[in-house]
Amino acid sequence: MAGIDEIDIGMQNLIKMTNGKVSFTKLWENASWTSAFANQKITLDLSGYDYVMVIFNQNTSSNTRMTPPIISPAANGGGIINAADGSRRYFTNNYTFVNFDAVYPIRQTAPPIAYRCLSTE
Repeated sequence: MAGIDEIDIGMQNLIKMTNGKVSFTKLWENASWTSAFANQKITLDLSGYDYVMVIFNQNTSSNTRMTPPIISPAANGGGIINAADGSRRYFTNNYTFVNFDAVYPIRQTAPPIAYRCLSTE
């Protein structure tokens, strides 16, 4: 499996190949991305951005497995990340926050962990 740095490099190379004008800005990073991640709202100023990209760690038992990123409109967006074990985490966002607000199944003990939020202008 690709490590975090390899994924970051791969994403940057993909961007360079498809459109040299696109760049991502890291807005938030989970300081403890290998630990359980409770539902929470993260305050971010997305008003100067078109999109937000959220990357998740698969779960606490596979600390180097990143899920494919979700790119969502900065205004009134959101998404669902499906992990290989069948667990899901939902999030919503607007220009002032990203809200990680639901996990499925409800009693899931190791759902996907929010790792990084990036935005593009």
